[in-house]
Amino acid sequence: MTSICVREAISSDIPALQGLFAEVDRLHWKQQPDVFREVVGPTREDAYLRALITDWETGVIVAEMGTVLVGCLVVRIQAAREIPILVPQRYAMVDTIVVGQAYQRRGVGRRLMACAETWVQARDIGRIELNVFEFNTGVRRFYENLGYSTLSRRMAKRLGDE
Repeated sequence: MTSICVREAISSDIPALQGLFAEVDRLHWKQQPDVFREVVGPTREDAYLRALITDWETGVIVAEMGTVLVGCLVVRIQAAREIPILVPQRYAMVDTIVVGQAYQRRGVGRRLMACAETWVQARDIGRIELNVFEFNTGVRRFYENLGYSTLSRRMAKRLGDE
């Protein structure tokens, strides 16, 4: 079995990143068409990805097997809103994680999450959060197996014509 190499993304990774994002975005728009829509062309444009890759408060981490980019993760540093009830703090939010379908269940996601946690700790941040859609039960179990637990639940109701 080919080993998994994780590293921070570079600009030349952008075409492969766009392919990975297209794969995960397709899953989301099929499952949540009221939130996500089908896009013709890249779902993340070059300039957007280049800005993420060069932003100190954003980590774009990729996983390679041989010469193939098989997964990526985007994590961002955020700050709690400045209101009296909230403890002033910075935390990290996993924005996106995707492992190409052909490479799932090989430890790629686990390696990406471990690298993200190291990236966050290197910035002196003690908490990492993420959002996961309810339809994605397999990914919810994956995060739970890594020690993540539900902090809150975001709910929605469609109004008007249904």
